[in-house]
Amino acid sequence: GCTTTAPVLTSSAAVSPSASTSKPPPKSEPPSDALLKRGTLDVDVLVAEVHRRNPSLDAMRHLWRATAERPSQARALDDPMLSYGLAPGTIGNSDLVYGQKIDLSQKLPWPGKRDLRERIARSDADAALDNVDDARRLIEQRTRQAFYHYYYVHRAIAINRTNVDLLSDLYRLAEDKYAAGKVSRQDALQ
Repeated sequence: GCTTTAPVLTSSAAVSPSASTSKPPPKSEPPSDALLKRGTLDVDVLVAEVHRRNPSLDAMRHLWRATAERPSQARALDDPMLSYGLAPGTIGNSDLVYGQKIDLSQKLPWPGKRDLRERIARSDADAALDNVDDARRLIEQRTRQAFYHYYYVHRAIAINRTNVDLLSDLYRLAEDKYAAGKVSRQDALQ
């Protein structure tokens, strides 16, 4: 990976980057000095820390885990139904037979329907995992863009300071030459 570094951020902490996007990264220990390496900020460690601290990713991982449990549930048969019925007019009446009814029923779906429900649930779980992966990539892209923008701005400021110092030195040199009479005022101003 790229190990570009930038000036230190003051409110930083870290964790090691996760190796896989197909599995959610394990929760790390509390942040330490991993984000700060020798007084510089490492982009890969920053990306890993942003992934670790992002609440949206955590929520999406939980949704994916819940969705991944649904295929076995979708394939299962519905619960059987037991019912009991009673004809109250037959109680205590010697002319009629005691009226009661017990039913046990089980819905049996059309052949192949349970397999189809399971495949749909698996597709939903795969889509949820793809959403987690897409969000991780988007967060990584935005983090890297922000890091490189931060790096660019700080490098531009450092270059600007160097240029200002050089111009100040050139200005002093031209004034010294003019004061010594080695060049005309016009040459010193140019």
